[in-house]
Amino acid sequence: MADAFYTVTTRSVSAYEEAGFGPMREVGQGPPSCLGRFGYGVGHAGGKLFVVGGVRRTRTAWRIWSGSNATYLANVDVLGLGEDEPTLPRAAPMTRCLGFVLHCTNLRI
Repeated sequence: MADAFYTVTTRSVSAYEEAGFGPMREVGQGPPSCLGRFGYGVGHAGGKLFVVGGVRRTRTAWRIWSGSNATYLANVDVLGLGEDEPTLPRAAPMTRCLGFVLHCTNLRI
């Protein structure tokens, strides 16, 4: 699993073997907390995918740019990857930030 490229959508989590050049396989269902959520970031560390932040539009609102029509999220969901069905426990939320995530990366020092 270390050399796999993962895609996360509201419907499924897919893994592309051999760093994105191999065949695709479904790892599991998409995180339920991502339904109706967009603008979130996804990072990978320690065999887990972290779904961070995002925005959820209210049911009646179609224009997201009005602050009253959107809920800005600080949630962090952890998608544990393994041979079985992925699990999705919630981690501690972001402390100062919320809303759109423009980029996620892993940093090794």
